[in-house]
Amino acid sequence: MGGRTPSGRHSTLCGRLSGMEISYIGLAVEYCRRFGQVAVERGFITPEQLREALTEQVDDDLTNRQHRLLGDILFEKNWMTAKQIESVLNETLGFPAKEGKTTR
Repeated sequence: MGGRTPSGRHSTLCGRLSGMEISYIGLAVEYCRRFGQVAVERGFITPEQLREALTEQVDDDLTNRQHRLLGDILFEKNWMTAKQIESVLNETLGFPAKEGKTTR
């Protein structure tokens, strides 16, 4: 469970937060699963597709190209649909599943 440690730092199941990190506590509290991990676990992509997309993301960052979110890369490669991306985001951020169609 999350809360304050004896040293006064905030903690979650995924580690301790302090200083500027506390501003992210709303999204990080007790949930740290990663987008790619969930997408692979759900069978939306393969581990190899995840590795390739992550490599592309890092290459973009290292060559000062605009940073792209992993979901955007996977969508551009037609490896995930907008509905699958929304489903993974809902799970990783701890939101309840939405019923109905996506708008993307």
